[in-house]
Amino acid sequence: MVGWCAAGGLALLPALTGCSGWSVSQCVSPRVTGRVLDAQSRQPVEDVEVQRVASHPRRTDDAPPKGGQLMAKAPHIVLTAADGTFDLDGQYSVAAFQVISWNSVDVQFRHAGYLPLTTNFTPAMASASSGGGASVNAGDILLERDSTATNSPSSP
Repeated sequence: MVGWCAAGGLALLPALTGCSGWSVSQCVSPRVTGRVLDAQSRQPVEDVEVQRVASHPRRTDDAPPKGGQLMAKAPHIVLTAADGTFDLDGQYSVAAFQVISWNSVDVQFRHAGYLPLTTNFTPAMASASSGGGASVNAGDILLERDSTATNSPSSP
């Protein structure tokens, strides 16, 4: 019980001392925004699946994942709007006594009738966002049509 009280007291220390720039929640992957366009027509592509993907899969043991691990591993997918825009939220992790940073983030774009695209963003491409996180404006992402697809989308 004493350990929990001490940990709780340490967590309250910044608030009690008036420290406003410190947080136990740290950005581990930036917010990524942008717009997806057809590479040929330059028209927006709606309903493109946008998600982070692991660039270097972590080694796992042979034990099957448990409930919380399954939830954490579930991919967070956003769909582009009618104007092709997307907003992939930043990811944060709790780390009270260490500094966590991100080196790069791989983002994948998938849509039926188009070739999948995975691209990489680095901290040099990011800017600071409110709340202490990082934000990347990906700009226009151009998807190439898949000429082998049987259900290729009609021209916009």
